Amino acid sequence: MCGPDAPHFTELEATFAKHHPSGEHHHLSHIATLPSAQGHGAGAALLRHHFRTYPAWDAYLEAASLRLTALYSRHGFVGRGTFVVGHGPTFWPMWRPASTARATDLSARGPMMSFPPPTA
Repeated sequence: MCGPDAPHFTELEATFAKHHPSGEHHHLSHIATLPSAQGHGAGAALLRHHFRTYPAWDAYLEAASLRLTALYSRHGFVGRGTFVVGHGPTFWPMWRPASTARATDLSARGPMMSFPPPTA
């Protein structure tokens, strides 16, 4: 299915599995916004919605950049080191205990987001 890149995806999955925590938790594996929405609160709004919907669950994710670790830290995530997939990118695994749900609820800080509408 991945053609000549299949070995890279196999290595990616194996590396992620090796660093994945055990126990019950939500794995926020993909959080994405349009490039035009980045830096305008869209990602924060997605996180707030998730934690309002599932306040009693621990959460885990792999941040794909240092910039993203700052966003996730503001929402109660704590870094758990780094890992590299093969000769590829660095990832920053992060954990957020359910007990931080109320302490980091930013919904009372005003508008959830302000970003331009997507263009076609």
